[in-house]
Amino acid sequence: KDVYRLFVSNENKPIAAVNDVSLGVKENSIFGFLGANGAGKTTLIRMITGNLPPSSGSIEIFNTKVEDLEEISTIVSVCPQSNSHLFLELTPKEHFKIYSLLFQLDQDEVEDIVDDLISGMELNDFEDVPVCQLSFGDARKLGIALSFFGPSKLLILDEPTASLDPVACRCVQQMILEYKGEKTFILSTHILSEAEFKSNGPI
Repeated sequence: KDVYRLFVSNENKPIAAVNDVSLGVKENSIFGFLGANGAGKTTLIRMITGNLPPSSGSIEIFNTKVEDLEEISTIVSVCPQSNSHLFLELTPKEHFKIYSLLFQLDQDEVEDIVDDLISGMELNDFEDVPVCQLSFGDARKLGIALSFFGPSKLLILDEPTASLDPVACRCVQQMILEYKGEKTFILSTHILSEAEFKSNGPI
């Protein structure tokens, strides 16, 4: 509600990266941020996840202020614009193993989930290949798949398909469809056709 984020330019002048944003997202719905590069989408996402404090205004997730969420990592899952959250020397399967341990998940229960995510993103042939040997697109699909893994009820996907080919984009869209109604999605994009698909198409 009434969220601002100001930065200071080299000329010591205030710049409003996010300017008086108020919105509400219905639980278990799919909500999209559509805007050009530099419009402030990522800055707003950083504030929603608690990584950047707003200059003014308030943000609540499931009726709790962001700054009061003790276990935000089990409530919110984020796929950033880049693949910087991936470990270059680890394979896709090893990534899921680490995440399952961090979330303290039952190892017997996660195997089927991991298989579904890897299959859904068409990574079966690369599940034991280190990230440093994957194509950019396959690494990107892994980064997206990881955001679906774990107990988080809110998934924030920042420009998830901007650099993917149409086939890979379809994998992501099908994954969202699979979890539609179970989780809340916030997606940012500057691609109008993608936003139209999400708002008018099967999603």
